[in-house]
Amino acid sequence: MSELVLNVVSVSKTFSARRGAVEAVKNVSLEVNAGESVGLVGESGCGKSTLARLVTRLERVDTGDIYLCGERISHLAGSSLRRAYHNVKMIFQDPRSSFDPRLTIGASIREALRASTGMTGRALAAESVRLLCEVGLDAGYDKVYPRQISGGECQRAAIARAIGAGPRLLICDEATSALDVSVQAQIMDLLRTLRRQHDMAFLFISHDLALVSSFCNRTYVMRSGEIVESGPTADIITHPQHPYTQKLIGSILTP
Repeated sequence: MSELVLNVVSVSKTFSARRGAVEAVKNVSLEVNAGESVGLVGESGCGKSTLARLVTRLERVDTGDIYLCGERISHLAGSSLRRAYHNVKMIFQDPRSSFDPRLTIGASIREALRASTGMTGRALAAESVRLLCEVGLDAGYDKVYPRQISGGECQRAAIARAIGAGPRLLICDEATSALDVSVQAQIMDLLRTLRRQHDMAFLFISHDLALVSSFCNRTYVMRSGEIVESGPTADIITHPQHPYTQKLIGSILTP
């Protein structure tokens, strides 16, 4: 039986708003096994990104539990939380917003490496360059700032920073949706290569079911904060059960 890298159990999250409470995530359960690529698909505003923020503790759950590599992490704090989260990293739709604009790309990668590995000195400098090369960027990118490079290059740099910690799980939250089609394809090829080389699990979040189907073994379909369907991606594509999933499939097939 495969090891569970991520186990989300009956998680809910409500936000306060002017018009009253908004249930962003409603009793969601989700699993990702070691080395597996799992899709989370749904239209914008359905709660996908909120769930990712709950998994990475950018938001706190109201009810339910989250387990990472078997450890209950939804209520950890301090050094215990930082240690647990070396196992999960996230890349975002807008990679520039995740970088400190005052730091070069290399400095940002070294800062993350230092925090996760304790590496220092020449070894730290060499590893940051190695990571850039691994994602298809040469050593010169070590000294540039996020504003000086393209969106695709910045996303490659964000991936380099994420994989430096050796995470068991990489969460991709609409990680290619802001890129043009050709760059999107290049980033997807890079993610496939990294999946093979590092044996990482992926939670791949997207509104694009066609993109999810090209990358993910299993898929969860989310609507209005709830999981309405889940299963092997091929089965969901060929035999969708829920009307909402059928609507998503129809949008792919309609020219």
